[in-house]
Amino acid sequence: MTLASSLDLFLVMRTLRKIGYSVAEANAAFGNYTALAVPLFNMPTVLILPIAYSVSPFVRGALTRKDTICAQKAAFRALSLASLLALPASFGLSLLSKPILSLLFSSEESVAMATPLLAVLALSVFPLALLTVTNSLLQAYGKLWFPIFAIGVGIFTKCAVSYFGMLRFGMIATPVGTFLCYTVVAALNLGYLARSCGGISLGKLLVKPFLASLPMAVASLFANRLLSNVLPYEALATLLAIAAGVLVFLLMVSCLKAVTLEDAISLGLSEKLAKKLQKLHILS
Repeated sequence: MTLASSLDLFLVMRTLRKIGYSVAEANAAFGNYTALAVPLFNMPTVLILPIAYSVSPFVRGALTRKDTICAQKAAFRALSLASLLALPASFGLSLLSKPILSLLFSSEESVAMATPLLAVLALSVFPLALLTVTNSLLQAYGKLWFPIFAIGVGIFTKCAVSYFGMLRFGMIATPVGTFLCYTVVAALNLGYLARSCGGISLGKLLVKPFLASLPMAVASLFANRLLSNVLPYEALATLLAIAAGVLVFLLMVSCLKAVTLEDAISLGLSEKLAKKLQKLHILS
């Protein structure tokens, strides 16, 4: 995936020059993308990596014991938790791309250029989370080479979409290419993983994360628009909007019973704290 990111440097600059950008304009467009949008896009990945790292040895151990049911449940749990963390991050970062960028960066011109790029790129957080976890699970199932094949297909998709898309639509094609790259790889991995572990219900996997994330995104967007008209500081309005979204998300997680006691403990939460959260009906 580092190769896929490195290809942006080669493709974007050459293609922007080809469609009429000056050297300064191409540097500005690509610089705002890599310096403003990409770092924010990478931040939610920190929440997903511990799941990918911890589930692989657990699944491999279960398979060694020939306990395929335990391995299948662990794989589904890891994918569910990754979806539950990544989907709200993807929605929230996309819908609040401008206020979040304005909160962190002072250049209005750079923020204006990076906002649509981040809005599209943020949607890639979710397929990237599935890609990360499925890569780990496929390795646990001994399918070492398939993730490399899938990434190859994804990189080819990214190059084609980024190049031909930029010729017609400009810089916005770059995050679109990244989104399609991660989506293709995640879809291929999920399909092959379903064959390897005995089936994964995509509907069951996504329904609770989606139902928890959609109200969160709407609440954050509504709160930001309301508070930005009332409060004198835009930064404060953004922070309060994010906090409102988090509260709505936790409420929805509690109502939907989306996270169990076992899920929380598997993420590294202490059993004592997990049981207290269970008493507060945050965990089921």
